[in-house]
Amino acid sequence: MEEKLLLGVSWYTAFLISATIHEAAHSFTSKLMGDPTAYLAGSASLSPIPHIKREPFGMVVFPILSFFFAGWMIGWASAPYDPSWAAKNRYKYTAMSLAGPTSNLILATFSLILLKTGISLNLVKIPDKIISLEYITLATINSSTVEGIVVLLNILLLLNVILAFFNILPFPPLDGFALAELFLPESWRTTLTENPGISIVGLLIAWKIFGFIIPYLITSVLLILYL
Repeated sequence: MEEKLLLGVSWYTAFLISATIHEAAHSFTSKLMGDPTAYLAGSASLSPIPHIKREPFGMVVFPILSFFFAGWMIGWASAPYDPSWAAKNRYKYTAMSLAGPTSNLILATFSLILLKTGISLNLVKIPDKIISLEYITLATINSSTVEGIVVLLNILLLLNVILAFFNILPFPPLDGFALAELFLPESWRTTLTENPGISIVGLLIAWKIFGFIIPYLITSVLLILYL
């Protein structure tokens, strides 16, 4: 029970870091591109507090529930933006949207570099068998303090890969849809982005497709990490 609790703390720490940086990247990029809406609302902060206040269910309740039922965490947050700015600046809006997944890829790369460095310095042992995919803790070491760091880095690596690739799927309301919108007529964009029902359908389709992708994604990360 204590081990499960500590693992939950590691997962939630990784989730808070990942979601906060994701939304801060959206917000800061939006400000750079000419829309200060998110920045003025405090969403460019690296503190998770503004993001928790904005999306308490997605940032607190759902991640805890997903860990309790599935053994891993997922959730969401959001950053406000000016729709009129987005309509007039399609390419800037797309850059702002893709800034979130890009930040997740950067975090995943950073975690990967640290883990590979630990392996090369024999600080991190490659496990004889990868038997802990349920909890996505991939490496074992002797020191409990360092082990906690390694577990956190493993979770950060896989969670950010998952967040990046899921969010770039071209379905509303995911970030990748902003890229698809560049090729759609204005009437289609309005219908697809302003209809909550379509967003729900888009999420369901994306989740179904991602279910086929994620095993290959995890296997690829394991091969890169341990080979």
